[in-house]
Amino acid sequence: WMTTLNSLRLVLGTRLDVDEELPDLAPDDPRASAYAVYEYLGWLLSQVVDALDRDLPPAPPDAGV
Repeated sequence: WMTTLNSLRLVLGTRLDVDEELPDLAPDDPRASAYAVYEYLGWLLSQVVDALDRDLPPAPPDAGV
């Protein structure tokens, strides 16, 4: 799921020419729905990461070194 969601998000982001700052679009802008899907895919990806993170064992104390 993570790979698929990330790939979809990357393809859509490339087509939209997304950079670090998302534009503030009017609801009637033809790109608004595509940006909404882009943000939704990011949210879904975050949910998958959070769900998988709960099943991981805690990191050992020296893991950050």
